[in-house]
Amino acid sequence: VYGGAVEDLVFTALTDTRFYGLNHGIPSLCFGASGGEMHGFNEFIDLESLKKTTKAMALFIAEWCGVEKA
Repeated sequence: VYGGAVEDLVFTALTDTRFYGLNHGIPSLCFGASGGEMHGFNEFIDLESLKKTTKAMALFIAEWCGVEKA
């Protein structure tokens, strides 16, 4: 969406996307804002990344729903 490379992350935690693949055969991915210290007392999120993520999701949903520019 923004012209950068997609960062491939591997870690030991699970996301809900795992269950779509295992239980329903639906490929999925986890997409969201960047931050750090996930689920810790000092968890944080990068606000600029959150704005970009929100915009990307909104544009995807609008296109998927067939919304056209006025």
